[in-house]
Amino acid sequence: MLPLVLLMFVSMPVAHADDFAAWMQGLRAEARAAGISKATLDAALTDIELIPRVVELDR
Repeated sequence: MLPLVLLMFVSMPVAHADDFAAWMQGLRAEARAAGISKATLDAALTDIELIPRVVELDR
């Protein structure tokens, strides 16, 4: 699960909440296709939110 979390922060190409929601949906779909259970995703990604300052510092 750690690589999934790292991927989330390393490759986050978003700047707006709508983009973040779409990106999160895509991440979930990719993870499900890779065999990660919905329960695991729900546990790992609950309360994940966009922090604009983190995105700004990443650029």
